[in-house]
Amino acid sequence: MIQDMFDPEYFFDSYEGETSTGEKVMKTGRFRDTIDATLQTNHDSLTTRTMDRMSYYCISVPAESPWVKKIQNPLLSDKNSPDVPVESLSASEARLSKRSLEEDDVNMEDGSSNEANKRLCTSPTPATTENSTLTPTFDSKKILNFPIPNERGIGCIVKVYDESEHFSLNDIVSFVGILSLAPSLAVVPRSTSETEEGMEDIFLEEQVARNPSPSLVPRLHVISATKVSHCNALLPQAMSQSSHPNVFSEIMRSVKDLRQNLLSVFTEALLGDALAAEYMICHLISSVYMRRELMALGKLSINLTNVPTSCSGFVPGLVNLLQHLTTKCYHLPLTLQNLNGLPFIPRKDYTMNRLVSGVLQLSENTHLILDETALSTGTLDANGVKNVNALENLILWQKLAYDFHYHQIEYNANIPVIILSEGKSLLPSDVLVPLKIKEEKLSSYDNMISAIFTFLSEDLSNKLRKYITICQMMEYTLTEELQNAIQQDFVLSRQAESSSHSMTANDLHLMLGLARLLSLSYGETTLSKEIWGLVRNMETERKQRISQIRR
Repeated sequence: MIQDMFDPEYFFDSYEGETSTGEKVMKTGRFRDTIDATLQTNHDSLTTRTMDRMSYYCISVPAESPWVKKIQNPLLSDKNSPDVPVESLSASEARLSKRSLEEDDVNMEDGSSNEANKRLCTSPTPATTENSTLTPTFDSKKILNFPIPNERGIGCIVKVYDESEHFSLNDIVSFVGILSLAPSLAVVPRSTSETEEGMEDIFLEEQVARNPSPSLVPRLHVISATKVSHCNALLPQAMSQSSHPNVFSEIMRSVKDLRQNLLSVFTEALLGDALAAEYMICHLISSVYMRRELMALGKLSINLTNVPTSCSGFVPGLVNLLQHLTTKCYHLPLTLQNLNGLPFIPRKDYTMNRLVSGVLQLSENTHLILDETALSTGTLDANGVKNVNALENLILWQKLAYDFHYHQIEYNANIPVIILSEGKSLLPSDVLVPLKIKEEKLSSYDNMISAIFTFLSEDLSNKLRKYITICQMMEYTLTEELQNAIQQDFVLSRQAESSSHSMTANDLHLMLGLARLLSLSYGETTLSKEIWGLVRNMETERKQRISQIRR
């Protein structure tokens, strides 16, 4: 995922050099971070041509589900590998790891490690002398800049040469290119003694942030780049209904059985509530497909209330199930500590000249689970209020205002949100669904979740994962005949019902969105009268539950 976009950097697309024997040769700096140190270069030659390239800071896709990582790279999910974050290594272990990587890297570039003396695109590494010592310590968490705290992954500075390639923040892109691991690329902080002598570069902090050790953040010179429309490792990356009809038809042949299996799984996971399971399926395949003025069409945020706090395994069980079925899912407990202490919104650090990530800097279709049951009494500070406002804007408008200190810039988002709470949440939602719990299921919930995962064999799980992704990508149309029928139904409903309970324009908008999602869940690309009737029944039952609670 593209986490930050750096300024373009200049490089020698072609330059003239002279060998030790006096022979003149032409070289290129394309797909390299350094020029050939074995040549005596003439930068003023008429044959020297300077060009620029785009530079992006990319990270592993945040909140990517374990099953996706396992398919993409089995070594990363090896159970024998200790799950130790980089920042938890001791200083000696970090130095040993860094040294072994950099010693191997020297031979990966043409020429020797003396290329540091000929670097073009980054500042040279300060030399170690008797009077000055280098400080090879760094905050790896700060350099890697992951949105989610304590998440493991990799960072990479990606350099793109094709001017026709235009990417945005938070895009997921598949890059193919040449990896550069030259140790000379790193800028190492100077010691305090050098600072006192006035030798510190005023831009050193920015240079250190932009040029970390390649053993921690390698460089990639891009040959080919493709924007990825989804993260499902079981399906082709560049997939659409028109380009891969066989993939869609394979799932559509068994769509009713798959939907029924998914409904049964969530009915059990939600303590026997089939209505909440229906809304959960609609939420899973929801995705913003169009923006009209301020409205984001296609989203469906759900507030599940009456969550049983007496059942300690309910929230973890539901979270594990969602992570098992979706490609990206993040569980965020809304504790006072998290609300007041975590940065939710990315902000610009002008000292380092880079975008410092926030928890909500997530890629499209990342399911965000907000756990309000973890909230305790207390006071929100200024940062907490700011974070709550950010969540509200995300849920209502699917927009995030990034903090650039002197101003804010709004970025579109596409993050489906589920709120888990005992009563009605302090946050807004599109749909409020009070859970109707079967009490006999509470005492055996842990066994029930184990039975669900036993039922979800690898084959069935993979089919359900494909089903969810394909339903998100299916095209949908509303025929003129159905539009007229819905309008007539709306008028009749307002005439038949009392003024206090009549269908409003907001109700109609919600029902049209639900009808679209429900149709797609059945594998239908257009609305039918039968599905419209199901939507009306779902909404009637949901409103009855809400009215009973208010009494």
